[in-house]
Amino acid sequence: MPHLYKRPSRPGYYAKIQVSGRVIRRATGVTNQRAALAIANKWEEELRLEEAGVDTAVDRNLASLLDDFIEYMGSATPKHQNEFRQRIERIVADRGWSTIDDIDEYGTVTAVRGFKQLAGNKEKKVSVSTQNHYWTAIKAFTAWLTDVRKVLMRDPLKGLKKRSSEGDRKRIRRFLLPAEWVYLAQTPNAVLYRTAIETGFRRNELMALEPSMLKEDHIRLPAEFDKRRRVARQYINADLRAQIKLPFEVVGGTRDRLAELLAADLETARKLYLEDCKEREVEPEDEFLMRETPDGILDFHALRHTCGAWLVMNEVNIKIVQKVMRHSTIKLTLDTYGHLMPGAEREAVKALQSVFTS
Repeated sequence: MPHLYKRPSRPGYYAKIQVSGRVIRRATGVTNQRAALAIANKWEEELRLEEAGVDTAVDRNLASLLDDFIEYMGSATPKHQNEFRQRIERIVADRGWSTIDDIDEYGTVTAVRGFKQLAGNKEKKVSVSTQNHYWTAIKAFTAWLTDVRKVLMRDPLKGLKKRSSEGDRKRIRRFLLPAEWVYLAQTPNAVLYRTAIETGFRRNELMALEPSMLKEDHIRLPAEFDKRRRVARQYINADLRAQIKLPFEVVGGTRDRLAELLAADLETARKLYLEDCKEREVEPEDEFLMRETPDGILDFHALRHTCGAWLVMNEVNIKIVQKVMRHSTIKLTLDTYGHLMPGAEREAVKALQSVFTS
């Protein structure tokens, strides 16, 4: 802690500051003891920051440093950069922060947990998974401020942990059943849905497709539209190739509201199913083609999930499934679809038995 003292015949307080063996004496220029102590404390903090290699001369304005961070993200897609910026700016605006020194864990958590989004005609709190997206963005920013830009001595959000979304029902997706596809295939946007299932393309990737990307037996997605910034080559069957017309035109909705489009088409498919059950004089299943069931929801991203699930259920090699789904690691593929391989251990033992008895 700084030591204040006075010199004979000289006005005002002087401060003696000791940091890492260095002793510095400075005139505070004020005669008020409390003001002098505040000045000395600020000097001491700056000296400690300098000792830690922190750049104290840089502009600490939050907005300008956020611009630098977004530019630093480099290989991230423009969409990814914009998402990070929007999430961080929403937290900053909610808390009224102006400098990077304002950022704190309590304020971040309080802001994000209070965020709401429009669901239908109602406002609901954002899901746990969405909260984690916000925390991922601002944690990446503070880590950059600390480790790369070196304008913070310590990361204020280093201890902030993501919440587990396993129990968050909003994020549990189920895959479309092959029997359900029979009816969804009769809806106006069936080609779009089949392309999503057959390629595993995400919503934004599908909407970015142009005629030049449609090849003889595959669709080539340039790296700029891929989540991992890599060229994607997704193979398709000949009958789908003959039906695809790019860019996709959606019927009964808009390109930026595909979740609502799918929900409407699921209702149409459900009606077709009920009519079919009536004709066949069979009792319809309550959860068949329903958007929300105890197993999860059928949103547009669930079509990509359906791609991986159907591949695994048809005993496609898990490494091939990883490539089709463009997962960064085989662990991600196994964690997502491993439960769809029941009895795999038993079959493996049977395979070994054939070796021993041959």
